[in-house]
Amino acid sequence: MNWKDKRSVNLLSNFPNPTLTTDVIRKEKDSSCTSVPCPLVLLDYNRHMNCMGRFDQLKGAYEIEKLQKGDDVTIPCKGSMAPALDNRYPNAEVSWLLNGKPIYVDDKKKILKDNQDLLIKNVTHKDSGVVTCVVKIDRRTSVTVSLSTVSVQNDVPDLKVEVGYSFYLLCNGIILSRIFPSKLLQKWYHNSTLYKELKDSSPRDENELYFKTSNYSDSGVWLCRIAELGGRSRLSSREWVTNVITVQVMPPKTLIKKLIPYAIGGAVGLVLILLISLIYYIKSKLALRREIKAKTKKKKSDKTSKSSKKSKSKKKSKGKTKKDSKKSKGKSGKDSKKSKGKSGKDSKKSKGKSDKDSKKSKGKKKSHKRHGDSKSSKAKKKSKDKKK
Repeated sequence: MNWKDKRSVNLLSNFPNPTLTTDVIRKEKDSSCTSVPCPLVLLDYNRHMNCMGRFDQLKGAYEIEKLQKGDDVTIPCKGSMAPALDNRYPNAEVSWLLNGKPIYVDDKKKILKDNQDLLIKNVTHKDSGVVTCVVKIDRRTSVTVSLSTVSVQNDVPDLKVEVGYSFYLLCNGIILSRIFPSKLLQKWYHNSTLYKELKDSSPRDENELYFKTSNYSDSGVWLCRIAELGGRSRLSSREWVTNVITVQVMPPKTLIKKLIPYAIGGAVGLVLILLISLIYYIKSKLALRREIKAKTKKKKSDKTSKSSKKSKSKKKSKGKTKKDSKKSKGKSGKDSKKSKGKSGKDSKKSKGKSDKDSKKSKGKKKSHKRHGDSKSSKAKKKSKDKKK
């Protein structure tokens, strides 16, 4: 979208005592209804004395055309003072705020690398409000370089309200009351007609328009405009559009239509309860299965361990039996050899003994025979002697 850079106004001459060590300095540019000059900034006067002539150009005020939903907009930050600012403060950090809250970069919002301008794609009503670009020069000094208001008018209702119900509309003017010390007037327009002026309160105190009961006549386009009062002559006519809201008041719902959300809510609640109970049941079943599997695995592992132990013991016993059999065989062989040797020796001894015994018996027989013969001869001699 297009924007216009307004002429700058140096207000340093308005400060009566420029020799103070610390002074409050405001640099502004003239602006139209949709843009605003920059805020009050506290600076060290002696430190920045040599560049005071430049600070009056750092403040940028831009007029942004009325936006429609879906438009793309680029909001300038440093403006024509970008080269001087970049040369003098190359390490300065730039941040963007929307209604005093930080703007984070995403697919929709991007900060351009060349000049730190803010690009917003496909704008919606949520992008409406006061956009400020703040440059952090050092730890103590931050300068609001530009301040612009963005108002997005939607082709469909931003807010739907049933007739008779209450609702409220935000103005997004709090940030302006924080920036400007002068009194601000908040105006609300309904379908381009002035609806209400809040003269006795500032946007900081009252930032919304409240409707206790809605009527069909409340449908339409609502616009919040903030004007500065009691300022200098050049700045007395400044005004800023901070929000545009399209409201549609709906007819009351019938009893059935009113009960439908509750019925849907009850059905959704029952479905959720059933789902939760089903999930719990499935989880418990799975837990039981896991426990059973774990137990069976333990049993199998115990059985396998026992069988392995048994097999190991069997192997050991087999090995022992083999060793024992080998030992027994060796012993039996040795014993058999010994027994054979002993038996041979015994047999030899027995044979020798038997031979000796036989010889003795033969000798004895011979002696008996001799003795018998001698006896018989003696008997014969006696018988012969008797006969004689």
